[in-house]
Amino acid sequence: MTGRSPKVVVVGSTYVDMVIRCGQIPSAGQSVSGSALSYIATGPGPNQAVEAALCGCDVHLISKVGGGPFGQMVKANLAEFNVNTDFVYTAEAKNTGVVVTLVNAEGENTSLTYTGANSALLPQDIESAEQIISEADVCLIHGELPQDAVITAIKDMGISEDRIETVQYSVQPNYDWDRRMTVGYRVTNMVQVEILDLRTRASIIGDIIDTATDAGANNIQGISFGLTDDVIDELEREAYVLALGDASGKAQLIAETLELTITGVHSVSESTYYPYSPYRDVAVAFESGASTPIIEGSLSISVTVQVAFTFQ
Repeated sequence: MTGRSPKVVVVGSTYVDMVIRCGQIPSAGQSVSGSALSYIATGPGPNQAVEAALCGCDVHLISKVGGGPFGQMVKANLAEFNVNTDFVYTAEAKNTGVVVTLVNAEGENTSLTYTGANSALLPQDIESAEQIISEADVCLIHGELPQDAVITAIKDMGISEDRIETVQYSVQPNYDWDRRMTVGYRVTNMVQVEILDLRTRASIIGDIIDTATDAGANNIQGISFGLTDDVIDELEREAYVLALGDASGKAQLIAETLELTITGVHSVSESTYYPYSPYRDVAVAFESGASTPIIEGSLSISVTVQVAFTFQ
């Protein structure tokens, strides 16, 4: 150790967990009395921040709470554990995220989650903390952040905006067949990232996957490798020159061997094969701290030229 405390930045969701104990969990339309109530600040953000602070780290939490009393309670609770809350922003028009958990006499539970102010965490909020992030020894980012945060993180890797595009957006209901009702919705926002000139730094693919998942992406569909149009045109011309030179050389060999003279070209036909090299789906393991290795390979363009020469 150098004598200073490790600097840790945590970016994550914040909730107030309200636990109500009751004899039985109520069914639809039923009302029961609770026997006990407790509530604490929780969520991936506060949990990781407090754990790091208890280990002696200098911790900053980047999160967002509501403007009501729950937000004040969260900040006060974090301050008791020496977690810096300078970047725990307040969304005045929203409530702090809440998890309501019902626990029956047998210890079984059911819960309801309200995202609240967590959905209002913006890329600008993270960018405002750029200095403490750059100075941190470790930055822990939870995977429940808005999509804009994912895109911002990818841009921070040096990928220009014109190389990032949404290729799928869907909203699907989550249906509870037991209760025969819609209990929520699942939103899928799939972003495609195009990376150019891998010759200079092939490892950037794995780095971008790691950055995207750290910022909240939870499904990596896969990777495909290809060539840009201008590179294809350049390689195609080079391949044609080589193929035609090879055909001409072989025709000249035939003429010399058989003591003939090449009098012309009767016909020429050609075909070109453009490679498309897909990569298998990437399974994302959020609990693992290992990076995503991408092994370099190669792509090629094949040109087939058939030349019919006339001899005399």
